[in-house]
Amino acid sequence: KGKAKRIQIYINLQTCWKSKFHFLTSATYKIHSLNQGALRPLVPILLINPDTGQRIRVDALIDTGADACSFPKHLADITGHNLKGSNVESSVSSGIGGVEIKTWKHSFLIGLLDPTSNRVLKWTNKQLIDCFDHNNAPPLLGSKNFLKDFIIEINYPYKEIKLTWK
Repeated sequence: KGKAKRIQIYINLQTCWKSKFHFLTSATYKIHSLNQGALRPLVPILLINPDTGQRIRVDALIDTGADACSFPKHLADITGHNLKGSNVESSVSSGIGGVEIKTWKHSFLIGLLDPTSNRVLKWTNKQLIDCFDHNNAPPLLGSKNFLKDFIIEINYPYKEIKLTWK
């Protein structure tokens, strides 16, 4: 009788633990050094134009200071978007120092790839992403339409970034 009760308590604890943490998943990525030792937390993503199915695999910068994602012109072009098309909504975004830049909104699905870039670990819903008319910056993953779904741990001494999600 005592053993059965201990087993039941153990099962209840396991069920409670699983219900709270079972669906947490994570992936750890290496942070690579760029010129002059700069470290950038880049992760591999798959971008898909949901209207055409055209896709591209790229490395994107985890930008915890960005309100939203933004992508350079070539990603819009490669995935079949007409950056400044007649029916495309435009807006003005501001970056560092409040500098304003004109952007055009395009729909994308964003898939976080595993560290080997072989499979998608997590998809976003269809997102309207600001695309800018130059290629002078990497794709940025911001809080509103990507990072809000993750616990982010950046470990610069060990050059790792860990993303955890439900």
